[in-house]
Amino acid sequence: MKYTQLTERERYQLEALIQTSSTQKMIAEALGRNKSTISRELKRNKNPGCCYFSEFAIEKAAERRKKIIPTRFTELVKVLLNEKLKLGWSPEQISGRLEIDYRVLLIIDI
Repeated sequence: MKYTQLTERERYQLEALIQTSSTQKMIAEALGRNKSTISRELKRNKNPGCCYFSEFAIEKAAERRKKIIPTRFTELVKVLLNEKLKLGWSPEQISGRLEIDYRVLLIIDI
């Protein structure tokens, strides 16, 4: 099963439906989504100490999309990794340097 996030339009609709005191199940049916999708959306993107605002949710979702995602080792990364290990660099140093130079986040489990 593939999970897809709500669109901006769906987030605006969600906010409107919440204001009418609709339940999560009713909202899910109205949007044609699973109720767990609505639950996750509310949990992830609720304004701290308050309620759900679509604009806030849209910004938070955009921030999460910008985060660096761990990648598999490409040939370039393998070469750079081996070079730095031969020079005595620690895995943490290598990971930090690659993140700075190439925007690659490595999770090295040695």
